[in-house]
Amino acid sequence: MSPKVARILKVILGAGAVAFVLWSGYWFMVDNHFIDEGHPNGRFTPLVEWLHKVFTKRTGLAS
Repeated sequence: MSPKVARILKVILGAGAVAFVLWSGYWFMVDNHFIDEGHPNGRFTPLVEWLHKVFTKRTGLAS
């Protein structure tokens, strides 16, 4: 395998690994942690609310 192909594969696999970690961390936070009990309607903390808004806008998925 040429060095150029190896570098491209490393970049693709690295980006996929980073995306997977961010995605799993996002769902872990939303599902299990960082729920602000003092917030009206028991909503997520502002950071997680913002992440959720960005994620749904980018992907078009509704939760």
